[in-house]
Parts: sequence; C-alpha cells; structure tokens
Amino acid sequence: MSSSGSVRIYDIKLASLPSNTLRVLDLTNCRNLTPATATAFPRLDTLRLRHCTANIDDLHRVIDAAPVLATVHLEFVYLVSDGQYSSDVWTVWSTRLRFPAATVLVLINCDTTGAMEIYAPRLRSFTYKGDAVQPFDLISPPSPPDMALVNLHFTHAFY
Repeated sequence: MSSSGSVRIYDIKLASLPSNTLRVLDLTNCRNLTPATATAFPRLDTLRLRHCTANIDDLHRVIDAAPVLATVHLEFVYLVSDGQYSSDVWTVWSTRLRFPAATVLVLINCDTTGAMEIYAPRLRSFTYKGDAVQPFDLISPPSPPDMALVNLHFTHAFY
C-alpha cells in the first residue's frame, strides 16, 4: 500500500517466477497474467487469485501449464474474454472455465460477462458464493467422481 493509502495493482510476468519448483501461486491485486509460451509449472498444485482481473485465455494458459493443479481459489476476480463483445446487445455470453485436474474449486464473488460454464471432471469439493442472478453450469463427465462437498451461497434472492 502506498503512503497515500491507495492500493496499487500490478502486472505480473509469470515467466519471472521459479516455474519448475513453484507449488503455490497466491496473487492479490493483480491483472494481466501473462505466461510466456514456454512457461511450465510442473509442480504447481494451488492457485489463489484475490481482487484480480484475469483474461480467461491467459488463465487457461496457466492452468494448462500446471498438470497437477488440484486447488483453484478465485476470490473477487473479474474474468474477461477477448471474444465477449458484440454489437448485438441481446447476445448472452457464456464464460467457459476449465479446470482439468482440479479437485477443489472455490469461486467467491467472481464476475464475468454473462453465464459461467465450469468444466472440472475431477472435482470433489466445490464452493460458490456470489450473485444468484448470474447463472452457472457445472459440467461433469459421463461418470463423475464422488463429489464430497458442495457449498452454495447466493448473495441475492431470486425474484
């Protein structure tokens, strides 16, 4: 925090991190996750983003570079996509999030344009806290694993 009390937001270049040994990546007040094309996170098992803005394609590049990423915790994250804009005001966009290795997924007050589709075939624990007006679909494989915990907390009542 600066001496004036304001919060600063930083761009981070993930290529500058110790990618071969990193196990936990915990970022607050960041934007523009920009992984280098050759960056791999072979041991990353936990990703936590708080108060961040993330391009969905960049987030997926990080997830794809982390084959053992088991825990994903997104809190107050604004998810944007390059393809979400249209001159047709009636278009409803769907944000597709995929977490192929995640067994624990926490989404707290995350914001997207339109609905969310969440694909997490190994998921065992799912926590969602957010606006009930924003629809989401949790897409499971044909034979889903044993879901052990689902915690849903909707912050606005249905009308």
